[in-house]
Amino acid sequence: MRILFLLVVLAISTCVPAFAQSYVAIDLVNRRIELADFSLGAMDVKGNFLFDVARENGSVVLNLEGKDIVFKEKRLPWVKLKVVKTGDTIVISNFSSPEFMVRGNLNLNSQEC
Repeated sequence: MRILFLLVVLAISTCVPAFAQSYVAIDLVNRRIELADFSLGAMDVKGNFLFDVARENGSVVLNLEGKDIVFKEKRLPWVKLKVVKTGDTIVISNFSSPEFMVRGNLNLNSQEC
């Protein structure tokens, strides 16, 4: 639930007038996120995502699947992400696209990878 709250705060903090081309739309009922020219550092991101958040054995699990993702001029037909948070550790169980796959751990207290 905390992740859903953060997503809502993110959407509110990045809201722009309806006539602008940049926006973040979050549909909590259908578990969808749509980004249009969302600034992520020096990059603008476009794409459609489905997400699911669940609790499993005391951990929080986030699954995110994106389609038609565009970072600058780089297009990815799909992206999948599975993140598990247990205590102070975040485990990237899967972060993949047609071109790459990443797995690893991040300790939130020590910031070790």
